[in-house]
Amino acid sequence: MLFAFNRAKIRLRAASALREVARSIERRSSGGPIRVEGHSDGKGDPAYNQRLSLRRAQAVRRWLIEKGDLDADRLSVRGFGETRPVAPNEKSGEADNPRGRRENRRVVIGVGRR
Repeated sequence: MLFAFNRAKIRLRAASALREVARSIERRSSGGPIRVEGHSDGKGDPAYNQRLSLRRAQAVRRWLIEKGDLDADRLSVRGFGETRPVAPNEKSGEADNPRGRRENRRVVIGVGRR
């Protein structure tokens, strides 16, 4: 988990995972573009979640440039807010689903070809 609830600051324990991502990109990519896409859970205002997801993507981009030694010109960011969940934010009957919300607070990184 890269982010705590309502935060865009990368957790310290996420550094090893991000280092591995940066290494993997360098090994496998052909120098193509890298997309960093931020997401949030469904709790709160959709406009706020959109901004939060963008800040999360920007935080990962900054980390990959500063600590992962990736070229800034290759990295683009986009925030999707709560629009693309990978897990339900609520259980049936509208009960909160903390596990699902945690899974939705994420950043997805994609690498394109040249």
